[in-house]
Amino acid sequence: MEKLYIIPPRTSTEAVVAEANLTKPETTRSISRRFLVNKLNFLNFQDRTILVNLIHKKYGSSLSLSAIPQPCAGERLDCLWSEITDPWVIKSHTFQNLFITDGKKCLIVDPELISIDEKGISLLLPETCSESVSRKTKRQSSEGVQVQFTQSSAIFKGTLLDCSPVSFRVQVSSPSAHAFQWINSIAPVSLQLHVGNECLYSGECRIIRQTLNQSSGIFVLAPINDRIQRYKPKEFRSTRYVLVPAPNAVFTHPFTGRTFNLKTIDLSGSGFSVEESAANSMLFAGMILPELELSFAQNFRIKCRAQVVYRNTNSDGEKDCIVKCGLAILDMTMEDHVLLLSLLQRAGNKNSHVCTNVDMDALWNFFFETGFIYPEKYVFFQTNKTEVKRVYELLYNHNPSVARHFIHLEKGTILGHMSMVRMYENSWLIHHHAAS
Repeated sequence: MEKLYIIPPRTSTEAVVAEANLTKPETTRSISRRFLVNKLNFLNFQDRTILVNLIHKKYGSSLSLSAIPQPCAGERLDCLWSEITDPWVIKSHTFQNLFITDGKKCLIVDPELISIDEKGISLLLPETCSESVSRKTKRQSSEGVQVQFTQSSAIFKGTLLDCSPVSFRVQVSSPSAHAFQWINSIAPVSLQLHVGNECLYSGECRIIRQTLNQSSGIFVLAPINDRIQRYKPKEFRSTRYVLVPAPNAVFTHPFTGRTFNLKTIDLSGSGFSVEESAANSMLFAGMILPELELSFAQNFRIKCRAQVVYRNTNSDGEKDCIVKCGLAILDMTMEDHVLLLSLLQRAGNKNSHVCTNVDMDALWNFFFETGFIYPEKYVFFQTNKTEVKRVYELLYNHNPSVARHFIHLEKGTILGHMSMVRMYENSWLIHHHAAS
């Protein structure tokens, strides 16, 4: 009885829709029994549940019980209750219908009752059922995400039940007997989402809906802002490049555990943007992605830590609604960052090379021809020229973490050069620069 959903008396469809926190259905269509059976078997395969709706025989109030569908091969469907059910509940209620949802679409099924008891229910499926599309954006279930939201110094802690870019459904416990009375439903709350000991989202939200009892409450919260200011504004921004072929951003969503593979639109050394379908969008401003890969090919991948900084929706028609999200790179290994910058430099100018391997004979010839090594300088180090050659070979062709170089190369001829050495952890010294 712990997770039973008690709903005030209302019509059957309204009760089910309210329990799932859905808005008024926008479109409805008829679904065949074959599609329904495939959906039920998928839910069984994923160890997910459906809702069985009951009506009280005397008072007419609605009750929804969570049930696990068993493998189905035809007309008959057997379900087991996911929680221990009081026999009194079964005796005092009559069966109404089934409700199946994937977070965006829902199926309302009116089967024929075969039997029902405290262990489960058996039904005869109809030829068709109704499918309603009630959300523009699908909400995904979450596990293991800790929630903390505050309002006027009142702190509430709990878990994230499911989420989407436009809403979060959280369940929190009451710190005291009357704590929920402190909540002002028209004022914003500050929400934090933690995975383990790491905070991966923090932002202001407004309360859309709340269902309360003495010890716990379920809140539906909507983020107020669709962009954040991660860094201070810069006078000169990094150039964004459109690569062909474009890399894919591959990551595991920190709150749902699902793997996403999104095509990048543009890319720079400090961030990138991706496109999503609005119906299946799961990125929202402020969320941190601890591990993300920019996948160029099977064995060419650049790893980073990123944060979503904005989410823009652009639609000419509702069916073609596209969401563009911008992400800032928070952290990346030095080797991967050099690799990324080298690729982007080539995208901007095909003759520009960053930290590429260099023909050392051609480089020394360039130094002498441009006068970078003038007679007095050469006299200074010529007695150690063998050691100087060895050191430069290491610096230019083995990419140590203390050296970087830029080469402008046309048809195999070096026309420009600049290099830096790392003097301190965050300080670099430009020590070679020359051009013909």
